[in-house]
Amino acid sequence: MRVRGQIAILKSVLTLSPSPPHASRGSLPLPLVAGEDEAPKCLDLAPCLLYPLSNSRSLVLSENNDAIFREVDEEVRTEEMKKLWDRYGKHIGVAAVVFIGAVAAWQGWQYYQVKQAEEASSYYFDATKKAAQGKNDDALASLAVVNHAGFGQLAKMQQAAILGAKGETDKAVAAYDAFAADATSDPALADLARIRAGYLLIDTQSPDQLLTRLGRFDKDDAQWHNEAREIFALSAWRVKDYAMANRYFSAIMADEKATAGLKQRAQLMLQLIAPNLPAK
Repeated sequence: MRVRGQIAILKSVLTLSPSPPHASRGSLPLPLVAGEDEAPKCLDLAPCLLYPLSNSRSLVLSENNDAIFREVDEEVRTEEMKKLWDRYGKHIGVAAVVFIGAVAAWQGWQYYQVKQAEEASSYYFDATKKAAQGKNDDALASLAVVNHAGFGQLAKMQQAAILGAKGETDKAVAAYDAFAADATSDPALADLARIRAGYLLIDTQSPDQLLTRLGRFDKDDAQWHNEAREIFALSAWRVKDYAMANRYFSAIMADEKATAGLKQRAQLMLQLIAPNLPAK
């Protein structure tokens, strides 16, 4: 308020500029005389001398007014900013510290996640290499230490596959079933676990049992429907239900989405089944 009062006083003082002598009410124009080739000259020297001085003073003040007002306005802004800082500066500082801390924590967490993923991937791919070399026990040991959201699920699937390759069917099916029943498992991987368990059970379960397990995949829009149909067909072939086997293998052949490998196996099985079907 004190500074604004100063501005008002300055404006009232600085905007008063002297008028030229001949501009006031009732004054007479300055007496001028001029020759043919000369500029007009004052006959009375006093007014002529006073007028330029007064006019110059007015011009100087007018030119300096803006600079003075700018300086005072700057002082007002500085004072207002100081008041704002005195009032909210502590809160702004705390907010800045919290924000910087949050950014640092997020970056630290991302770095930790990347390191965890790198370590898990190293163990996982090392295990798959050992499994390919026939070192199943070493592969299982490497997979057991994988502790990561993504690679951990792949490790569990790989563990079940290695158990199946070792001939430990019951343990492999139990591992697949446990993975599929886990609510934290990826849905697509859980369905794949059910299909893999179904392949392992072809030699021990009846077609009806497998239909109970995998019946929801027996739809054209199901992701693994052709694989499920192959499981049903092979199980039917095992128990000599040739009509059922023929129906499911034929469905695979008619499906444009079936892979080349599935169609080749289906075609081969249809050739084996044909002599066992009733004559048309």
